[in-house]
Amino acid sequence: MTRLLVSFLFIAVGWAQPKFEDYPAAKTHSGKPATAKVERAGDRMYRTRIREGAAKGPNFAGRFTVVQWGCGSACVETVIVDAGNGTVFHLPGAELGCSDLMCSLNMQCQTGSAPWYRLDSELLIVRHCKGEEARTDYLRWTGTKFVAVK
Repeated sequence: MTRLLVSFLFIAVGWAQPKFEDYPAAKTHSGKPATAKVERAGDRMYRTRIREGAAKGPNFAGRFTVVQWGCGSACVETVIVDAGNGTVFHLPGAELGCSDLMCSLNMQCQTGSAPWYRLDSELLIVRHCKGEEARTDYLRWTGTKFVAVK
């Protein structure tokens, strides 16, 4: 009986979903956010959206701003802007603009939700479609890139 209970607890712990509290933001930006540095060719078409979004101030991981805008039916572009220096970062798979992964990360019409994030956490939760399958990915922001949590 004890072995069964221990096995059940091990399985339950193994399936625990990451929580925002598990990935606290290291520091919070204070003061006026830096102007976004729109350097990538694909971003220049959306420079006004990126800069206006970044000007609202941090909403993710202490000193970063998640900025989103529509790029067509069922597609939403997303960038992360550092409020301290204005550097613009992209979600995984977005190196060439609205790539298959980038659009699948944002198929809100099929998954019903945008990415979840908080100012006090480095965790980004993304519900997206991969082909016909809906999935949820947990990504930790390192300050320069995302790393898969689970």
